[in-house]
Amino acid sequence: MFTKKCPSCNIDLFYKTKGKLNQSIKKNSGCRKCANINKSKMMVGKTLSEAHKLKIKESLNVSLKFKESRSSSEFKLKCSISKTGDKNPSKQEWVKEKIQKSVIQLYKENPEIKEKISLSVSRYFKNNQKYTNIEDSSEYKNYRRIVRNLTRRNKKELVEKWNGFDYYDNEYIIEYLELNYNDDKYPTIDHKVSILEGFKNNISHKIIADIQNLCITKRILNTQKGFKNSMEFFEKLKGVNSL
Repeated sequence: MFTKKCPSCNIDLFYKTKGKLNQSIKKNSGCRKCANINKSKMMVGKTLSEAHKLKIKESLNVSLKFKESRSSSEFKLKCSISKTGDKNPSKQEWVKEKIQKSVIQLYKENPEIKEKISLSVSRYFKNNQKYTNIEDSSEYKNYRRIVRNLTRRNKKELVEKWNGFDYYDNEYIIEYLELNYNDDKYPTIDHKVSILEGFKNNISHKIIADIQNLCITKRILNTQKGFKNSMEFFEKLKGVNSL
């Protein structure tokens, strides 16, 4: 770091390189404050031309418009989208839906691929000590077993009260019970708040297995819902259907 004194106010000025210091000495440059004072003194008694005034006005208008555009709701939304990554096609709901359907179809036609990937993923998490799969824990398995046993007790009542419509997309699906159990359209029981979420949030087994937390939906929707709760899944379906 190189220093010199301001020729006007004598404060220390700092320069990163010797070349910049020499250039400042050659020009007899001072601090910014003194430079502005000297510039103001030079303008005293001078009258700006109409062309110069117009140029300054135009410059100020451009600056003002730029600031207004950056403070607009459209600009803020645009920045928000760019930050959250929503411009990434793979993060859009309809794209995720399409990818998910393609993967399900691939697994259905080539079960050996699903098995191979499952083994590979399991091997990775088993050998990587940084990750722990909550679904493999004995506590979760015990919790899931109890919930499923309680759910089976409520199955008869659930089916008796069922109106035959899919809980999530309101399609009449009672006739799909004649399909193969593994068919995508086959009606299955779903927990509105998933078993995993119940375990994570320490919710009683009885509440998760209660008939109020149970619904009937097609197998494919049950798979797509995953560990989401019913409200989150409704929002996802709404987003896909609005496209």
